Amino acid sequence: MQRWWLDQRFAGGASQEEIGRELGLHGSTVAYWARKYGLKANGSEKFAARGAPDRAQLETLAAQGATLKEMGEALERSISTVRYWLARWNIDRVGRTRRVDPAVAPKKVERRCGRHGLTVFHLEGRGYYRCSRCRQEHVSSWRRRVKATLVREAGGRCRLCGYDRCQAALEFHHVDRADKVFAISHEGLTRSLESQDRGTEVRAALLELPRGSRSGLPNLRGLRRAARASAARNSPRWTRTTMT
Repeated sequence: MQRWWLDQRFAGGASQEEIGRELGLHGSTVAYWARKYGLKANGSEKFAARGAPDRAQLETLAAQGATLKEMGEALERSISTVRYWLARWNIDRVGRTRRVDPAVAPKKVERRCGRHGLTVFHLEGRGYYRCSRCRQEHVSSWRRRVKATLVREAGGRCRLCGYDRCQAALEFHHVDRADKVFAISHEGLTRSLESQDRGTEVRAALLELPRGSRSGLPNLRGLRRAARASAARNSPRWTRTTMT
């Protein structure tokens, strides 16, 4: 990378990232050569260290209840910089949610949620109140994502009839009920994807449609027996069983 060419590109208004894309290099490589040649890249002032912000202005913004983003825009600093100086100067923010003692604090309070308005907040074990509806939506979303992963890993369709149109209709049925520790659809979907207990339960089950939904399938008992016998042969921990 020649100095005259890099200086010419900077003079033309190109950034380090743009030059890197032209050359097939990372922007940090272009920055290295710019420092080596003593050149100043475009936009470097934006990321240069500017020291501490105005403390009086920061205290005023915090007392007015401004958000971290609003403080950053007013002070021309990043959110992480604002958060750092708030902690260093021990400046309290008005309206900030503080941790409470779960042993003495009420379990439920009524507060205003940014998404759901005035609603009930539940106290969590870490000492913070959280909107009940937000928490329910988060758990439901997590369950759907986990089930989609488990269904995909299990083949994505019913082992007996090949149904794959709607994952909500598919269920996990244990090959041997004696090996069942917990219901995957009840407790398993809230566990970590890396959970060894849940992985063991899933491997000990077959992905199928609910029994009532398969009443019209031909030779259903034969299909079920064949699928379970195949699973028993492929895994030493499974036992050969048949449905009666």
